[in-house]
Amino acid sequence: MPKISVIIPTYNASNYIQETINSILEQDYKDFEIIIVDDCSSDNTKQKVNEYNLEKITFISLEKNHGGPSRPRNIGIKNSKGKYIALCDSDDLFCPGRLSTAMALLEKQPHIGMVFTGATKFNDCTGELIGNFHDGYDKFWSIPKTNINNNKYIISSENAFEGLFFENFIMPSGVTINKEIFLKVGYFDESLKNGDDWDMWFRITKQAKIGFIDEVGFKYRIRSGSVSKRGAELAINRIKVLKKLRKTKLPKDLYNQLKNQLSNHYFGLAYKYKETGMFRLSFDYFKKSLKEKFTLKSIKGLISLINIMLSRKFRIYQK
Repeated sequence: MPKISVIIPTYNASNYIQETINSILEQDYKDFEIIIVDDCSSDNTKQKVNEYNLEKITFISLEKNHGGPSRPRNIGIKNSKGKYIALCDSDDLFCPGRLSTAMALLEKQPHIGMVFTGATKFNDCTGELIGNFHDGYDKFWSIPKTNINNNKYIISSENAFEGLFFENFIMPSGVTINKEIFLKVGYFDESLKNGDDWDMWFRITKQAKIGFIDEVGFKYRIRSGSVSKRGAELAINRIKVLKKLRKTKLPKDLYNQLKNQLSNHYFGLAYKYKETGMFRLSFDYFKKSLKEKFTLKSIKGLISLINIMLSRKFRIYQK
């Protein structure tokens, strides 16, 4: 039985999947299996994977597209044999030592629910490195951490959970999870097309401490057209995550931060729909933003929208 199951959800990633697989096969830690779950791709991803013909690689094809990684991840986890689950997006690249450093921490600290690493971003077209993922994550760096060995840290359940309200500081491809934690928190929420990772981190940190390895564990590919680039859809799913959290008992400061984030996401949607001429949707989202938090920017935005709507009706009337 492999110790780690590396789960790769994929959709039309034939241009990247072999580079991703190679970065995993080249790891110094070898006790793993790779499970690739294809979300009904229309390209030749399957053929690219089958070229390896390796027993440790399993390819699963879904009959219909889910539109996001949550269901493929769940299918992969449910078909896994490992004690630990390492996540990897189909266009990211594991750095040397990614699995061995995670295992070293998990084996020495069996009480933690998961560990995560840092990441560096790189341009899909040029390959140029464009900075580390955690650059500018001031809230994350201010979270209290217990240093247990050089660049390895433990973050308490309470501190990790609170920090996630301000920043989603955990990237899926840097995560290795104790599989037993899913018995407590459940699987990824398949109603979320994206933001399912943020939702999962909240649920895990609610139950357990987590580990942080302060080194680059993988390279995060920046490319156009990826799920993370779909601004409006991302905001809508983040709103769904926050609404789920609203149903739980939260301290006053976190509840206020939740309302602040909801207001900001509603404002962003309102502004986007205003710019694209979808005024009714924009109007509704400005109202929702103000309902969560009465801010000057939302008031100004709503007034500007009303003026546009009135002027257009006047011109139509004049014709």
